[in-house]
Amino acid sequence: MRMLKRCPSCRGDAEIIEFPVSNDILWQINCQHCGLATELDDDRGMSIQHWNRRDQEERMRSLITILVVLFPAGMLIMFFLGLFFGGVLLGGEQQI
Repeated sequence: MRMLKRCPSCRGDAEIIEFPVSNDILWQINCQHCGLATELDDDRGMSIQHWNRRDQEERMRSLITILVVLFPAGMLIMFFLGLFFGGVLLGGEQQI
């Protein structure tokens, strides 16, 4: 049996839920704390794989979001530092 990773949303424990539908069985992974769940799937292993992959994708999205926010902020800081130090090094205003 494969181990389920913690919920990518609240870090709660997950459980495998079995849904008998007609002559088939559908599977879903559900967080016991916040209720986040995968889609129903007829393959138990694929349901587990989808749930476990979500954690990695969520970490990647978080990292990309942080970089997207910090990169422009860093560029602005560098721009203003360049203006400040450029003015200081040139002795204030330039005379033409």
